[in-house]
Amino acid sequence: MLTVGILGTGSMGSAIARGVAANGKEKFRLCLYARRKESSAPLAEELGAEVATDPDDLVTKSDITVIAVKPYQVNGVLSKLADPKQTIIVSVAAGRSLATLQEDLPTDAAGLVRVMPNVNASLGRSMSGLAASEGTSPETLEKVVQVFDCCGNTEVISEDLFPAFAAIAGCLPGWIFQLIDSFARAGLAHGIPKAQAVRIVATAMAGTAENVEAQAAKGELTPTDLVDTVLSPGGTTVAGLLAAEAAGLSNAATAAVNAAVQKDNELSRAK
Repeated sequence: MLTVGILGTGSMGSAIARGVAANGKEKFRLCLYARRKESSAPLAEELGAEVATDPDDLVTKSDITVIAVKPYQVNGVLSKLADPKQTIIVSVAAGRSLATLQEDLPTDAAGLVRVMPNVNASLGRSMSGLAASEGTSPETLEKVVQVFDCCGNTEVISEDLFPAFAAIAGCLPGWIFQLIDSFARAGLAHGIPKAQAVRIVATAMAGTAENVEAQAAKGELTPTDLVDTVLSPGGTTVAGLLAAEAAGLSNAATAAVNAAVQKDNELSRAK
């Protein structure tokens, strides 16, 4: 059984820990570390995880060490590790390239992998992208894939696609949360209580996403095809869709992705 260490127990670190605890009990044990023990201790108790005394203790105990701190904190964490040679280092920080992560480390690690999950990891519904350094073996990468398979679905991608992946998978939950709230507020304006409207919209969106996934798995209808299946001539759906497009629906989606990609590139250049 491999030990997965998670350094940082904020939103993302906690989500990954919960995903691994829920779906990887037979493969992985957990060890946690956070600068503030009051952050890691309750989560460790909840998940039955060990608590490390400091970053080096975490690395020593872990076969795979997930660095789940803010991007600007990554250098300070990695550069101070005494001996990362026996652990696979995994970074989930936006804008921190594999080359930069390698420079941050005092010595080579057993493997170096960059991962972009999202907050749905705690539910086992994340979409996580992975890219490994040139010196990381396929077998080592597969170990990391198995960890993040506990958190949802995974895609191994070229690192140059990470900014776009981060936008359409990592940032997307935040945009969808806003979209759900916007539709729910519109329902509220037409008399549906807000909490009920949120449930209705969230359930409708979840079912719609499952429909897209099912059709993609069969290689049949694309989202564009599915749009056509629900548009009746002169109907309410086409009226609403045309109004949304006139208000900038598709352009807003493209602008959001472009802005997120640009910010990721800025973070990467800033190191």
